[in-house]
Amino acid sequence: MIASAIVEKRRRIMHVNEKTDISAFWLVPQFFLVGAGEAFAYVGQLEFFIREAPERMKSMSTGLFLSTLAMGYFMSSVLVSLTDMATNGSWLTNNLNKGKLENFYWLLAILGFINFLAFLVLASRHRYKVQNYIGGDKGEKKDTENWNITNIEMGNDTEVKKAAIGAKEEA
Repeated sequence: MIASAIVEKRRRIMHVNEKTDISAFWLVPQFFLVGAGEAFAYVGQLEFFIREAPERMKSMSTGLFLSTLAMGYFMSSVLVSLTDMATNGSWLTNNLNKGKLENFYWLLAILGFINFLAFLVLASRHRYKVQNYIGGDKGEKKDTENWNITNIEMGNDTEVKKAAIGAKEEA
């Protein structure tokens, strides 16, 4: 949103002061940043819902994921309406050259930063669900909750995971 605010401010100054229009390609960086951010967030959010949901509610978690998207779009509409009412229509007008759209983008950037801080607080308090590891020749199950392993790249290497579980049990 910061990129959007900067580009919009520049666009309006160029139009009002210099009577020139800028290319629509100035929208590409901001759309790229927002699109990439959403793509990364959606993948992580869906993975979180599937991993942390109870075993019999995996498909329900996908529905919850889509419900959060719908709620976000609804809240976006509410935010636009509230901003329009609070500014008496001076920020969001039909004529972009007379409005102050960059102020709305700055508002979104500030709200995004506050959201990020809230996420950090909540994420630091979250306790992950116990993950069970089934491995070895005997098929033994071992809890892998709260691994405190340093300097080991877990990846998908089962031997590393077995060694890490063994080290945790010895500690």
